[in-house]
Formats: sequence, structure tokens, C-alpha cells
Amino acid sequence: MTLAYRTTLHRTDRRDDRHELGRVSTLRGGDGLPLDVLLDDISATGLRLSRAPELVEGDGVVIGIAGVGTRSANVVWSADGTAGCEFHAPLSREELEITQRIRATVAEFPGTIAIPVPQQDMATFRRLPFRTRMAVIAASMAGGWLIVGAVAFVGWKLIAR
Repeated sequence: MTLAYRTTLHRTDRRDDRHELGRVSTLRGGDGLPLDVLLDDISATGLRLSRAPELVEGDGVVIGIAGVGTRSANVVWSADGTAGCEFHAPLSREELEITQRIRATVAEFPGTIAIPVPQQDMATFRRLPFRTRMAVIAASMAGGWLIVGAVAFVGWKLIAR
């Protein structure tokens, strides 16, 4: 004789655990390239995000969470630029409280006005070639030392009078 038992290993009503954020974050897919997304809501086990047209169900991603750091997750569903992700390791209660308390991930300089950048403009951004980046870094370093040397020279002349 076989008896059937029905047990629930997890809650099926997940809406109680979700907390609205509406915060911009950075997501990196398998290619490692950053993608700006909007974190719509978060729970201990996952999150929902929008402005993510390139995500495919089953993809592994890494997402930055304010106050917590980066977390790896899998895309569980994706439709019309919105996706749901499940964390590989759930957030602790403290981490969830921290990320809810943080109001913004970027502080604006006093007296400035934030200008929203359309998402399509961000997609046209291309990194400079490696040699060009290295030339800019080298020129910046040389320029910095040139300024330090000029300040030291002027200071020496003023003291030597």
C-alpha cells in the first residue's frame, strides 16, 4: 500500500517578500559588459528588473546591489525588457534591510541638476582601444607630475628670495 504525502518546501506566494526599489543598477551578463538596468523590486531570493532587453532565460548574471555589493543570479524569466532573476545565494535579512534603507546609489553634487540619459544613447558607447587608453593614462600621469614640479619650482623660488 502506498500513501501519498503532499508537502510544501517553499512558499508559493512570493509577493509578501518583495520590496519596491525603483533604483538604477549595473548588471553584467556572460560577456562581462556592463548594462544599466532598473531594479524594480527585490526579495531575499531574487529581484525583478527592467530596461534589460538582452537577457535570456537561463543566463547567469552579476548585479550590483547598493549597500550589499555584487550578487550572482540566474535569469528565471524575461519578457519585453523586464526580467526576473533568482540569486545563487539568498540575501540575509540584514542585507535586505540595508539595501532598502539606501535611497540613491549616486550622490548629486549640490547645485547641479540631474539630466536623464536616454537608454539608446548608452548603447552607442564604445570603449577606446587599449593603446589609446594607455596613452591617455600616461599623458595624465605625466601632466600631473608636471604640475607638481611647477608648484615645487614656484615654491622654491618664493622661499629662496
